[in-house]
Amino acid sequence: MPSSAEPHRRRRPLRRLLATWIAPALAVVLGLLAAPASAQQEFAFDVNVLHATPSGQVSGDAQRFHRLLGSRVRYEGLQVVKSQSLTVATNDIGSVKLPDGVRFRVRPIDPAGPGALVAIDMGRTQGDFRLPAGKPLVLGGSAWKGGQLVVVLELR
Repeated sequence: MPSSAEPHRRRRPLRRLLATWIAPALAVVLGLLAAPASAQQEFAFDVNVLHATPSGQVSGDAQRFHRLLGSRVRYEGLQVVKSQSLTVATNDIGSVKLPDGVRFRVRPIDPAGPGALVAIDMGRTQGDFRLPAGKPLVLGGSAWKGGQLVVVLELR
C-alpha cells in the first residue's frame, strides 16, 4: 500500500522539470515573439509645402524657410501652402497630398545612426536620405500656379 508521501514525490520531478526546462524555454519564446514589436520605432516628422514664385513677397510664416533656402531656389515670393505633422513607424508609409495632386510619401527604413534613414517618393523624385533630427531636407517639387512647389521635411 502506497504511503501518503508517495504522491508528493511524484509531483516533485514534474515541478523540477517545469522549473528547469519548460519555464525558461517559455520565457525565451515569449521574448523572441516580443522582440520585433519593440524594434518598431516611431518617428515624428513635419512636412511643409512651400510655393516659390518669381514675383511677390515672402510671407511671415515663410520667413524661417526663406532663411533656410538661401540661394538654393530662385524666387521673390514664398508662401507656406500646407503644413502637416506625421508620426510614422519604421517601414510604414506616411503620406501628404500636395496641392498639385502628387502624393509625398516618407518611409523610415533604418532608425540606427543619427536621425533616420528614410525613403522618399514624390512623383518623379525618389531616393533614400539620412535625415538627422533638426536638419531639414529640402526637395524641389513640380511647377504649380506660376511658381514651384518646395517640400521641406524635418525629423522632430
